[in-house]
Amino acid sequence: MEIGETTRSSLSKLKQEQHKGVLLDIRKFLSTTVQYLQTKLPLTNGTLRDLQCLQPTARSTPVSESCIRRLAKKLPQVILEDEVSVVTDEWKVYSVDDIPRSWYCVEDSTEDVVISDVAL
Repeated sequence: MEIGETTRSSLSKLKQEQHKGVLLDIRKFLSTTVQYLQTKLPLTNGTLRDLQCLQPTARSTPVSESCIRRLAKKLPQVILEDEVSVVTDEWKVYSVDDIPRSWYCVEDSTEDVVISDVAL
């Protein structure tokens, strides 16, 4: 389990024999939270599922074009019906464009390790 520096610093202030118990409590909390969110979040919502195509790493997946088309159709107040094909065409160009990973990832230059992908 990965923990942040603040948590790691706080753990260093505890006695060594308390570390395992605290880490197990953190894991239990995270598992319980995920179980709760899985029952309460609208994970089957089509719009939310289609929004996944906006993640930079998903832009070239085969389903991304149909996702962006459905999103464009669901937003008639933003994209007029006759503009949906324009949005889809622009998406095709975007999906094959060479975009540097540094534009959508935060990397630690000292260790050359990806810290996190930027969530959209």
